[in-house]
Amino acid sequence: MKSKLYVAAQAILLVSIFALGAGVTVAGWYGALRVVLVAGGFFLGLSALIQMRSALTVLPEPTDKTVLLKTGVYGVVRHPMYLSLLGISAGVLVGAPTYQWLVWLVLVAVLYVKSQYEETLLMERFPEYREYCNQVGGILPKVLR
Repeated sequence: MKSKLYVAAQAILLVSIFALGAGVTVAGWYGALRVVLVAGGFFLGLSALIQMRSALTVLPEPTDKTVLLKTGVYGVVRHPMYLSLLGISAGVLVGAPTYQWLVWLVLVAVLYVKSQYEETLLMERFPEYREYCNQVGGILPKVLR
C-alpha cells in the first residue's frame, strides 16, 4: 500500500508540474537552460531504462528480475530515474512563477522518501548494497553533496 501511495503522489505531482509549466514560454538563457535540463533528464532516464531492461518497475519493491546495477549511470547515482524526473520537471518549470516551484519541491521530498524506502528493501535483498551506498550518491552524485 505504501508503495502505491508513493507512486500515486509522484504521478499527481508530475502531471501538475507539466500542467503548470505548459503555459510558460521562455527565450534566451532560460530557453537554453530548459533544453539542457529536459534533454539531460531524458537521456539520463533513457540510459537507466536501457540498463534496467526487464527489471523496470515504478514501484520501489525489487522484483524477481531485479539485479544490483553498479556501472553506467548507476555508477554515478543510485537513483538515476528519480534524478531524470527531477531534471525534466525542473526544465519544464524554468521561467515559471516561484509558487509553482513549490510543487517541484514536494516532488523532491516524495522521491527522497520513496528512495529511502526502496533502499531499505534493497539492503535486505542485496547484502552488498550498503557498501554501494557508501561509494555512490543517491539522487545526486557524491561530488554534488
